[in-house]
Amino acid sequence: MRAGRTLEELKGRAPLNADQMIAWSQGALAFFKDYYAKNKAFIDGFSRFPSNHLSLVRKDGALDLYHGVLRAVDA
Repeated sequence: MRAGRTLEELKGRAPLNADQMIAWSQGALAFFKDYYAKNKAFIDGFSRFPSNHLSLVRKDGALDLYHGVLRAVDA
């Protein structure tokens, strides 16, 4: 792209064509919504398995990355 081009000269070229990007985004969302509707059981159960683990949590049970108390979960 040469310096000094006006917005009108660039119209229709990525990344300035927002209408095209919106259309692509809407198409992608429609695809994923349709795929999820057809494969809900598989997607909802994907990589779900019993697991023992330790984590740091605050007193209210929320995740804490540094100063929480240790919680052990036995699957």
